[in-house]
Amino acid sequence: MASPRVGINFNRFKISKREALITSVVTFFSVFLAKMCDHYFGVDDYSLIFLTAVVYLASRFSMAVAVLAAAIFLYPMISFFYNHLILSMYLLNRALLLS
Repeated sequence: MASPRVGINFNRFKISKREALITSVVTFFSVFLAKMCDHYFGVDDYSLIFLTAVVYLASRFSMAVAVLAAAIFLYPMISFFYNHLILSMYLLNRALLLS
């Protein structure tokens, strides 16, 4: 008698080309929207925009697509955060030097 196969079934994590393309388009649009909101409205919380896109992709397609989108959003989120952090540190140091 053969033993049952134990492990993770990776077939459910496959993403089609269409899903990957839609994920890329939604990701690009969300990053563009976040930059426009920052420029015109001064929105500092990008995570809500990115989270909405990831939840949309998860509900529309699959969890694998949502994980891919979250991984893609990691770079813009880090770059937006560090740009504001570096600017804040610069302004704080400038204010301390002037006082």
